[in-house]
Amino acid sequence: MANSSAKKLLVTNAARLKSTLQIHLIVVALYSLYRIAFRWSSFSIAVAIGFLLVNGIFYYLYGSLKSAAEPSVDETGAVKHAGQDLNDESGLVVPYMFDVIYVGWFVLVSTAIISEKFWWTYLIIPLFAVYKIWQKVAPMLGRGGGSGFQPTPAASGKKQKKQTVKYARG
Repeated sequence: MANSSAKKLLVTNAARLKSTLQIHLIVVALYSLYRIAFRWSSFSIAVAIGFLLVNGIFYYLYGSLKSAAEPSVDETGAVKHAGQDLNDESGLVVPYMFDVIYVGWFVLVSTAIISEKFWWTYLIIPLFAVYKIWQKVAPMLGRGGGSGFQPTPAASGKKQKKQTVKYARG
């Protein structure tokens, strides 16, 4: 096998995936039981489609996370790469995948207990994606953003000479 850090990563990834799946199964069971027992009269095709959509997105993301966490093994059985750390919050995609899963759980629980209007909460995900893309694209278009170059106002006289000498020194 690999070194101890790779083994630890394999164990923590497996535990995280297992707990995520268990929580999802509990949320789905509670949603189903509550909808059948208390709100069956409001069950419709749209609710069924929403339920299937949330579950489909969950299983797609779960499969992606599972494949990202899988170790790569060479022909001798030694682990070359232990897989991506699912607890690392600095990654590009993994934290967003978990956020989508958490929003899905919130939508299922809130639509079961509170109101059907909470299905609209799922729109937060594409709106957030558009916002993040706009943050990257806007400075290139010369609009907003704030991360682009901000010119300093021109100094006059003595102050300008001091700044020129200061920047010339490095």
